[in-house]
Amino acid sequence: MRRFVKTSVPSDGYEEVRKVGERYVVRMEPVSNGDGSVTCYECMTDSEPDMEVLGADLQAWKAYIAERELATAKKAKTDALLTYDASDAVNSFDVTIGGNTMSLWIDRETRADYRSSIEAAELLGRTEVKPVFGGQEVTLSVQMAKMALAQVQLYANQCYGVTERHKAAILLLQSVQEVEGYDFTVGYPERLRFEV
Repeated sequence: MRRFVKTSVPSDGYEEVRKVGERYVVRMEPVSNGDGSVTCYECMTDSEPDMEVLGADLQAWKAYIAERELATAKKAKTDALLTYDASDAVNSFDVTIGGNTMSLWIDRETRADYRSSIEAAELLGRTEVKPVFGGQEVTLSVQMAKMALAQVQLYANQCYGVTERHKAAILLLQSVQEVEGYDFTVGYPERLRFEV
């Protein structure tokens, strides 16, 4: 693919075709900047330029660049979404223990461990479990612990669904401007709050 460079040249020095040694400098699609300069696309060719062919080459090159810029913008937006998804803005809930509120999160592996511990306690006929939140041991009834864990799991599942829908929506966007304007912080469920 022929490569072009977007450049600015003085208006009074603008030439569509200029021979430089054995090569030709071709400038296309000039736009006045209003300051005595012109912005245009420039390429070089070894032979007498065919402006129709070069015009088609320029359009193909612009489409290629636009596609690359859109792909780069989508990747950056998706990376920002995943960072947001992994942040406390999504992965956290509030727990008030003895009047003190703290923000916590229980990751998937820890939720599985808690679930196993609760099931074991229940099978052994215990009525209470003592999970640790933010370095503080709390006593919960087995039923309350199951309910709280189920709520956290459901919240995590809902957040995952929202993130996946945002990822899919970003892929469908058609312009860099749409990508840059896309707000992936919306649609997440309300933050959970527990009081022990």
